[in-house]
Amino acid sequence: MARAALPALAMPLRMRSWVSPARSSLGGAGPCAAMLFAGLLLGAAACAPTPSTFPVYPAAPGATGPWQAGGAPSTFPVYPAAPGATGPWQAGGVPYGAPGMGGAPAAAPGTGPQQPRVREKVAVLPLDEPRLFRAERAELRHILAWRLATAAPEMEVLPLAEVDAKLRPVSATTGARCAFQDAPIARRVAWQGWLTTELIHVSGTHDDPEALWVQLTERDERPRVTWVAPWNAKLALADRYRASFAALARQPEGSFGLLGMLMGRGDDHGALREGTVTLCEEKLYGACEPHSTAWKDRGAELPACFAGADEVETEVLVSGDAPTPRCEIAGLDAWNGLDGRGGQEEACLCRALTASSAMRIKAGRRTLKIRFEAADLAGKPRPELRVVEVSGSLRGEADWRSVRVEGEGKAKYRSVRRLAVDHLDALAAPLARCAVPAGSVAVAEVEVREDGTVGGARLLTALPKKQDAACVEAALQRGSFTCTGDGKAAQVRVAITWPGAAGNAGAAGNAGAAGDPLGTRY
Repeated sequence: MARAALPALAMPLRMRSWVSPARSSLGGAGPCAAMLFAGLLLGAAACAPTPSTFPVYPAAPGATGPWQAGGAPSTFPVYPAAPGATGPWQAGGVPYGAPGMGGAPAAAPGTGPQQPRVREKVAVLPLDEPRLFRAERAELRHILAWRLATAAPEMEVLPLAEVDAKLRPVSATTGARCAFQDAPIARRVAWQGWLTTELIHVSGTHDDPEALWVQLTERDERPRVTWVAPWNAKLALADRYRASFAALARQPEGSFGLLGMLMGRGDDHGALREGTVTLCEEKLYGACEPHSTAWKDRGAELPACFAGADEVETEVLVSGDAPTPRCEIAGLDAWNGLDGRGGQEEACLCRALTASSAMRIKAGRRTLKIRFEAADLAGKPRPELRVVEVSGSLRGEADWRSVRVEGEGKAKYRSVRRLAVDHLDALAAPLARCAVPAGSVAVAEVEVREDGTVGGARLLTALPKKQDAACVEAALQRGSFTCTGDGKAAQVRVAITWPGAAGNAGAAGNAGAAGDPLGTRY
């Protein structure tokens, strides 16, 4: 962005789905790297935060708000109203759209009743902030819903329970739990015709202080409405959000855009390695915190938390300041597996971590990056996968992926554009067990049941040995995907490239030759 000819950077709060997987400090042994993408934003003066002018109404006893199913009493905090103010948040207040309230104008004498104006629906999504604990995210989401309802009365803020029903990882036709539960939440409600919330932290420059953007985006992720508020980094994290939500100022349409993006990753130097588990206490843009090894006193208990898994990467948020230590898997909630395997892993990990002497070695919130790799997968190169074709209602998307290339004694990374479906790359680990010759390319077809489990897999191209073909088909059976959208099975045709002399450098870039239009290496 350029305001007064100075750049500013915007950092999405959770490094959205388009961030490279190389973000993890445990994912590779390469050196620290940082990538900067700058964008230009027009409308300098319009983006400057201004004091909020929106009226604030209380949730008086017995009052109901638009997000409440069945008219249950409001559970939102009570905010004082200006003397004489009335509105939909006060018992006996005048509903929006009534004559005299603004918005829908009163009918002129003799013209007859006007058609009611359709109000766009807004889904306030769970906050995607891994540095907040679960209860804090829930509280802030309620505050944001209330704030948007008062700031944009021409829109309808949906009941949170109604939004959550669409976010749950279950089949819309049978109610069966989806095999893969961590698909992006905005995508789950994309076809409802709702506007959805997105929060962006703008780091700012000397002339443009830090700010928080709250955007309402359409199905194609284009922003429709933007509010801006100052971001006070001196406050505790949850208080920063509360203060920003209270000061949101709506911006004119067309005066905002993508500012830029800053990404970085460190290596895992200094991490604790305990059997099949690697633990790194996160340090921004660098190696692990030196005291990562202090968790060793409970490290032997961690591998059991991933029994039966091939490969898992997760982040755990801990705090040892309070009399009772706090520990949660970062970002884990009801919509992405809290009541399933994710919740079981959290209980197991936190039972070990909270008993460690390292819990109180440092004040404040800390993030632990934990990586598990099954013992028989250690050191085995992972094949590259991309989708050739998807039939049925399983969603496929264009995707960018960094591919490691070995050449002239050096490791390099190339960006590959491909077609992918959620959780496709999880198949790389079980496929690594197969002793397929280096540089081989195969195409397979996978049947995905309505609940995302794999119903069958078969190779469409031959491999030199029958046992290799049998191994590949068995590995593909370990896949798990999101639920299909129509309650019927879907087929996914996948190109698989095993790394080697001709693999990453050549075949990996041309694995789409069998029909993948996105198989070009860039």
